[in-house]
Formats: sequence, structure tokens, C-alpha cells
Amino acid sequence: MRWRPAFAPSAACCAVALLAGGCSESSDVTQLERVAPSSPSAPEAGPPEPEAVPRVPLARLSLQRIDAPALSAAVPGCHLASPIASADGFIAASGDRVRAFSSQGDRLWESVLPAPPGEKAFVVATPLRLGAELFVAYHTLAASAPFDVNQPRTSQRVLALDAASGLPSPQYEPIRLTHTFAGNDARSIPFRADRALARSALVSGTAPDGERLIVSFGNARDIQPWHGFAFELNLELWRSAGAAAALSGSLIVTPEAECGPDGRTGSRDRRCGGGLWAPSGPLSVPNADSFSLVFAPGNGQLDLARGDYANTLLRTGPGLRFEPGCSEACTDFDADAPSVACMESCRDLFIPRDASGDAFPYPESGACDGLSLFECWQALDYVGGSTPVKLSFEGRDVLAYPAKDGAVYLVDYEHLGTLYDRKQLVRVCGTRSDRCRQDWAGMIVTEPALLEEAGRSLLVVPTFMPDATHPAGVFGLALAAHSDGTPRLEIAWQYPPPESPEARLMFREHPTRVALAEIDGTAVAVLVDVHGGGRGRLLALRAADGRLLAEAELDGAGYRFVEPLILGDRLVVPSCERDSGPSHLELFRLSPD
Repeated sequence: MRWRPAFAPSAACCAVALLAGGCSESSDVTQLERVAPSSPSAPEAGPPEPEAVPRVPLARLSLQRIDAPALSAAVPGCHLASPIASADGFIAASGDRVRAFSSQGDRLWESVLPAPPGEKAFVVATPLRLGAELFVAYHTLAASAPFDVNQPRTSQRVLALDAASGLPSPQYEPIRLTHTFAGNDARSIPFRADRALARSALVSGTAPDGERLIVSFGNARDIQPWHGFAFELNLELWRSAGAAAALSGSLIVTPEAECGPDGRTGSRDRRCGGGLWAPSGPLSVPNADSFSLVFAPGNGQLDLARGDYANTLLRTGPGLRFEPGCSEACTDFDADAPSVACMESCRDLFIPRDASGDAFPYPESGACDGLSLFECWQALDYVGGSTPVKLSFEGRDVLAYPAKDGAVYLVDYEHLGTLYDRKQLVRVCGTRSDRCRQDWAGMIVTEPALLEEAGRSLLVVPTFMPDATHPAGVFGLALAAHSDGTPRLEIAWQYPPPESPEARLMFREHPTRVALAEIDGTAVAVLVDVHGGGRGRLLALRAADGRLLAEAELDGAGYRFVEPLILGDRLVVPSCERDSGPSHLELFRLSPD
């Protein structure tokens, strides 16, 4: 049997009708009629079946705060890492410690991470639970220093904890990451702990010979010398032969030794860089007998002839060996204006551009007057920092990649050089009379939430806007077909509506990422509109059409980049008073109203 709307709704509504269980116009919910497919050779029908009751989308939702003193008590540092699920509830990291809680908010254990004398640990990256172990990447700094990512870092470490007790796992020796990379011009490039910051979530992949753990790095404020680094740890070798045998692969995004004056920011330069700092981590994609990784390096140097791959998507696999797979069209590569023929030829490298789909809207502030597209992105510290999501359309695998320039790129997964569409969601921050308060921040840093139901896909992408002029908010994106059958992106809905006053008042700074929950048969998108120095707003939207189902004021500001955690009907969100803390966790119950 199949479902179809009982009337002809708008095109955008049709794109998400099956996801919603119906189409809505204004606040009305359209019922669905049940239709049997025609079958001229079908046998004579027997007695009529009982008519199924159409699923009616949830119209309201209750967000009830759960009093949990162990969560609401302030702890040192900010919850920069997202909370993650555990066997008995959830785990959260803040400052120098990792804590486990029941789904009711009772503390189960607390582990202060080890550090050398005179130092303390600091967790920024979201840990990863694999079976009985919890893997944590962290750095150390002076014991007297605040929990501030800009403070000097003295070492980079990886530790395995027993996820049930919080004690160090006896199967895995602690690792202190050190390495030297072979660079261009016969130079060596050391992995410097003081110029590396692990902000990206840890991810894993299963290779034929076992599980691999991926730890990746950028740097705070792009302080030079700064690069994108990634390390692959073979868990079987780590267990059986110790920490010294664990490293099974490494990657440097910009193998340049000359990065300008030591200690100076390179955020507005295309020199070295290419930090792997996406808070949601690289994308790990399992395949038939192994896995692939898609990294999203940030701003910096792009020069294919020298193996510099800042501001791209690059795909690699076990061992982190990378070859872009580009043709001879890239022989005379122009970093200011790469040829379309070159960019389209690359198998495992995607270079963002506006040759297909919406053109990049140059900022109304005049910040890019007279500059090429790539020079403009340099001036504004664009475009990396998000994680793409993989999905399928009409038998074709694609990546949807949101970027700091306010656009989502739709890229062929098998051949990354193929760009199907570029959908600009918001304008560039700032005008000549309304200065962008954070012009380096961009307008999107996230990983799209993907809703797949009834053979259709919907992406939920939050945006933000650090000015008072341009609208921003949460977008629902559906996939449709170009005239030639290739995929494109359509805006299915936007919250708040772009013409509303709220669209210019809300989402003025980085929000959280979006978490998806299923409540009473309806997909619900949950996120926090963060308000630094104030109180954030917890929002629950009907994922299929963007309708606001519920909202609640937090006790704190919320925090950017993190993903709220859904545990059945429970919701966990972190709040930080400042970037350096203190912070706490808040627990809510989601239920139909």
C-alpha cells in the first residue's frame, strides 16, 4: 500500500509530505487517504480490509525540566564536548574530567584525567565509546591556567577508560602523541603540542584487520605554525603490543615548513593551515570490507602541486594515505582561480566553488570588493569547519556539505570533483552600516541532521548571523532532480519565517547542532539558540515542516557546536557561563502535549 495527499499541496510541502505523514499549510494538518496500486491481473478482492488510521503529525510537544542536582551543579571548565550515550545513561566531559550519569541524572562515576605533575588535563573533543571502552583525546596545560583553549598546551594525549567504571582500561596503555612529518622542500614538520588542538569528535572505522581510532587536530585562533593533522590508532596493535605500536597512519593537510612568524595568527592568510577542527569530526563511511573517511580541512593554503589541501573535502581510508586523483588539467593550478576542468577531474578531492547552483553573494559590507572568490574567502576566514553527511538520491550517493559561507554543497560521493548544486541559505554577515560582529565565524558550522523515511531524505541545517540586518535560522532541505535527472537542493522550510521579526533577532551567534528524536511517531528536530551572557532557548521543531512544537528557556546560555543528546524521551544539553567555564548540564523530558 502507499499513501498520497488527498489534495494537491505546494511543491515544498510535497517534498516532505511522506516524512511528515501529511502536508500542512498554515496550522492545518492534511489527512491522507489510503490508495491501493492498480493491478489489472489481480484476483477478485475478498472482504474489505479495515481502514487504517492515518498518522497525524504531532502538533504540540511538552518540554519538562527534570530536577537533577548532580547535573545542575557547576563544574570546572566548559562542556566543549558533546554528551554521548552509554549503556546506563550518558557520559559528559568538561575541563579535566569525564563523568557518567544515569538517564535520571544521577552521577554514576567521575574520572579526573591523568596529567604530569604541575599540569592538568583539558578535554575539548567529544570522546568515543566503543563497546566496553571510552576513548578520550585531551591535552595538558599548566595546573594554574584557566580551562581556555588559547592557553599554552604542553602535551597531546589519548586514554582509554572503562566505560562502566571510569577507571583507566588495563588493556590500553596511555598514549602521548608525538610525530614528525615529511614536508615539502625536504623539510621536516614536527607535530607540536602547543600548536595543535583536538576539537573534532573522535571517530572510528573497521578495517579488515580490526578497528581504527581517528584523532584529528587544528589549532586555536589559527596560530602559526598551524596545520591540519590526523592520526590513526590501530586498536588491536595498541592492545597487544602497547602504545608504541598503536600508530598505523597519519595525515598532514599542508606539508609546509614555512608558515610565517611563530605565534602570529594565520586566519586571514592562505599559508599552511587546513585545520581539521570540525566539532562533529570527520565523516566515517563503512563499505563492503573496510571504511572511508571524509575530512573537511579549514582555511589555509590550497596548492595541488605542493600537496596543500586547505578548504576542501578530501577522502582517504585506512592508513590515512591520500591521493586526490586529479587529472592533467590541474598541472598549472591557480590558487586564486582554479579551473573548473581541474576541480571537476578530482576523484577524492572536492574544492568548493560556485560554478553550479547559487552564486556566492559578495558581502554587502564591501569586505570583498575587488577580490576573487578565493581571495574573498581568505579575507573572511572561510569555508571549512563542518562535517558533510552522506545520503542517496535516485540510486546515486551524494554528500551534503554545509560551509561557513552560508551555503550547502551537493557533491557526488563516488567522484568528489562533481558538484551537482550549491544552495545559498543566508546572506553574508554584515553591511556597510551594520558591521558583522564576528566576521571570521561565518554563518554555518554544523553537521546536517538527516531524516530518511518512506524513501525520501530531508536535511536539517541550522544557520546563524552575527548582525542585525539579515535573517537566519533553521532550514529543511529536500532533494529534487534537475532536468537531466541529477540531484539538486530545495528549501522545504525555514524557521523562523524569513520575513518575520524573529528571523532577525534569533540565531545571532553559533547555535548547537541539531538532534533528531521520534516522539509519538513524529520526527522532532531539537537544538539550542545560544545566547552568550544570557539564557539560551531550547527549540523543538517538527522536522518535516519546521513547525515550532515547543520551546523552553535554559538555566544557562547553552553552548555552540555541541549536539544535544536524545535518550528516548530524555534530552541532555550543556550550558557554559563562559568559554572557560564553569558549566553544567540540563535535563528535559520530551512528551506529546
